[in-house]
Amino acid sequence: MKTVDVLVAGELYLDLILSDFDVWPQPGIESFAKHFRREIGGGTAITASGLAKLGSTTAIYGLVGAEDGSSVAGRLQQSGVNTSAVEFDEHEPTGFTVVATTSEDRAFLTYLGANRRFIPRMLELAEARRFGHVRHVHLACAPPQDVFGALVDALHDNECTCSIDVG
Repeated sequence: MKTVDVLVAGELYLDLILSDFDVWPQPGIESFAKHFRREIGGGTAITASGLAKLGSTTAIYGLVGAEDGSSVAGRLQQSGVNTSAVEFDEHEPTGFTVVATTSEDRAFLTYLGANRRFIPRMLELAEARRFGHVRHVHLACAPPQDVFGALVDALHDNECTCSIDVG
């Protein structure tokens, strides 16, 4: 029985956003931000939250660090996303991006963290037919070409349709 309309699968991030710098950060020179906020980031989380808010029964699959993964899952649950498929990595932290912004520009520094294991683990789960309860899987990141065909075939073997965000 198909109980999930859409499973959004991909990389999960913590975004550490620093804004309103007096001076744009330069190598070797400390710059101070006037504002800071911490958000759940990446296309996976944004897409899943949006679909849940539109009324779809939405679940998410990705990997997060054991240390802070519960807070990531909690924020997604607040948007109505089922996080029961999120996996916790004991060895890597949740991927994160430090964002520095001014009114004119922005810069991103990213650490993949637990996301490094996403593609092989997603393929493993699809081949084990762990997505039989899902109508549609949306891949929120583009798998490498050498894995793409096998992953799509395995998802179709789960009797679900799939889409991909290549951008």
